[in-house]
Amino acid sequence: MTIEITFPQLMALMVFCLAVLAGMGKLLFSQMQNYIGSSLKLLSDRLEAIENSNSEEKEQWKRIEKEFNEQWKRVERELNDMQKELPLHYVRREDHIRHQTVLETKIDALATKLENVQLRQLLGGRDES
Repeated sequence: MTIEITFPQLMALMVFCLAVLAGMGKLLFSQMQNYIGSSLKLLSDRLEAIENSNSEEKEQWKRIEKEFNEQWKRVERELNDMQKELPLHYVRREDHIRHQTVLETKIDALATKLENVQLRQLLGGRDES
């Protein structure tokens, strides 16, 4: 059994095979296009969700920053108040040293006067005896 194929039949067979390949290619291309479209849609949805969560996080960070700034201002205010009141409650080291020196000088002068009085009494007592 031999099969004979003429040239027009061969050409028709080749055109048929090319048409089948073209149809399969078109089908494959449309499936790839649908897959890419669905992937892009999914990525778009994810990106939108991320942007929404980022905007929520930005709002949360803004609230936290506002609270921090308010607390920082309160701490600065309290520190300034404490610095204003500090001289009323405490004496500086230099002031204390100066006052102590004045007191010691007065005590030394008083001690000198006392010694002079005692010496006069001793010397005065010898002259009378």
